[in-house]
Amino acid sequence: PGSTFGFGENMRDRRIVALTPVNCILMPKVWLLQRNTANIWTRIQYYLEKKIPNKQQLFNEFLNQRRWEEYRQQLVGDVVAGAKTVNYTTVHDVPYSVRMEEMYDI
Repeated sequence: PGSTFGFGENMRDRRIVALTPVNCILMPKVWLLQRNTANIWTRIQYYLEKKIPNKQQLFNEFLNQRRWEEYRQQLVGDVVAGAKTVNYTTVHDVPYSVRMEEMYDI
């Protein structure tokens, strides 16, 4: 109750999604600023501008995430493709008793 959003913003192309039924009041910004006790609405607007990204910031973050995913997939693919399975096992890794059994059919 009592949440504020869209303060001083152009609300065109905006969608508001809520989990519970809500009532929204559309008020002119001029009316609020005339009744701006203790400069509260300016503070709320400043807070919202800092916390809620604009469309350009969201788009830039989307592009950064997409580039990171492409880079990560390419890097993992390169590492997996370049990894050669090397087997360093020698005859000396087999226990001597087993080797003796094979040599003399004990």
